[in-house]
Amino acid sequence: MTGVPHKPGTGSTEDDTMDPGQQASLIRMRDHAQRYLADASFLQQRLVAESDGASLLQLIAFEILLKAVLRAHEGTPTRDHKYTQLFDGLTADIQGRVLAAARARFGPHADFSDLPRLLSTWSSNFVDLRYAYEAYDGMEQEEVAKRSAEWMAAGASIEEADFKYYPMELRALTEALIEELSLCLQC
Repeated sequence: MTGVPHKPGTGSTEDDTMDPGQQASLIRMRDHAQRYLADASFLQQRLVAESDGASLLQLIAFEILLKAVLRAHEGTPTRDHKYTQLFDGLTADIQGRVLAAARARFGPHADFSDLPRLLSTWSSNFVDLRYAYEAYDGMEQEEVAKRSAEWMAAGASIEEADFKYYPMELRALTEALIEELSLCLQC
């Protein structure tokens, strides 16, 4: 089996190829992430969501793909959910390529002007959305409902929301990571 270059575009020599075991591991990571994305897509087709399940599945897929791209470029991902640190583990060249691909997905509709804020928000969401009920500990149901109604009446500002999602940006960056990983896996 022929290995693949560690860094796309650097050529394919025996000294510059990916170990077949690593390649298989990256393929498993990609496939696993894509199954989570398929399940998230299925949940999103419902008219009314019962939970943040689709968002959580998208975040799991994003994290797996980010770690796979880091591994593909000889990085060692940490076993946590600190997306800013993981992204910073990529070289500036790879970061630029991934961001350019993400920006091309939705043009001006997706805002990547503050990527650290997006990555930090998604890191927090990965933990906080699993336990969203904790955000309202100590509050009566009526208080939560009132707070929600007041937020809606005030214009439902994203910046004032308890949870922020940025779905377009997450999708674009996730798809860009899939593209980058595919470059790494080309023989």
